[in-house]
Amino acid sequence: MQDLSSNQKILSLIRKNRINHLYHFTDIYNLPTIVKYGLLPKSILEERGFLDKVVTGGNPRSKELDVRYDNWNKISFSLCPKLPMAYYREMEMHIFYIKAKIELCTVDEVVFVDRNATANDQKRGFGLMGLELLDFEAIRSDHPYPNKIVKIKKQAEVLIPRPVDIDWFDALSFRSKSSLCYARHRLENLIKHLQLDNRHKSIQGIFEKLEVDESLFCGSHAYIERHEIKLIKSEASQDLILELRIREISGNVEIILEFQNQKPNMPSLKDSYELSRTASSLKVSIKKECVENYQILDVFLRQGIGKPILQFREKLRISQ
Repeated sequence: MQDLSSNQKILSLIRKNRINHLYHFTDIYNLPTIVKYGLLPKSILEERGFLDKVVTGGNPRSKELDVRYDNWNKISFSLCPKLPMAYYREMEMHIFYIKAKIELCTVDEVVFVDRNATANDQKRGFGLMGLELLDFEAIRSDHPYPNKIVKIKKQAEVLIPRPVDIDWFDALSFRSKSSLCYARHRLENLIKHLQLDNRHKSIQGIFEKLEVDESLFCGSHAYIERHEIKLIKSEASQDLILELRIREISGNVEIILEFQNQKPNMPSLKDSYELSRTASSLKVSIKKECVENYQILDVFLRQGIGKPILQFREKLRISQ
């Protein structure tokens, strides 16, 4: 067990280096599970049968390395956003960040690693001795990095050997208003269908921690900043006017509209459209039957050859 003096030194060193939060990014699909159970190590996710029900971004090789280096039973945090790994994950997943309290660095058996926790040449240690292995100047460095070692040491990790409850979260940070809107939708559905226990106030309080913080994300990937949907009904046709604002895109992007029916065994309807860099809106005519039979619209965005990433979900309503 770490003594009070050691904990104070840990927090003092972190604050001295202008670190205000620990950061953990994950797919927005995992948000309801995280709010319900907290952040769980992969070992516990596996024990409870949750591992195949969440998006981890890993593969058999990464699991092998995590087990080898004793990371499998720990939750990884970084001391900064915009890690090289996050850059690639943004092309594969709809991610958000958890900003956690730096006091997590004082929990028993916390491990600090001076670079990626699966690297062969890593250095790691417990408590204050482990923290002193980190290169804070590299951690604070921005892209482009002056050399390879700075890029490597920017990826220092804090490994927490236990579940992390949502009370440890200072904020849940999303890239855009549309992303936050989708997160709120998922949480409202969770609370609506959840039998709330004595954690009721904590779960309800999560809405106060939702924020948009674009500064945490890489700026080179397409995303939907904000949106407006109007479903205009007329005798002649049904027009769905989808207003999308997209910034920081290179080349064209593909917009995928998928209409969902809440009735069981009813297949979804999907269409895709190319949107040029200069365009800011998309107008689509849909059949009357589509409006009558499908109540939910999922909007996906794909850039290049990456997989489509769900940007937001809206319930369709007829505008008067």
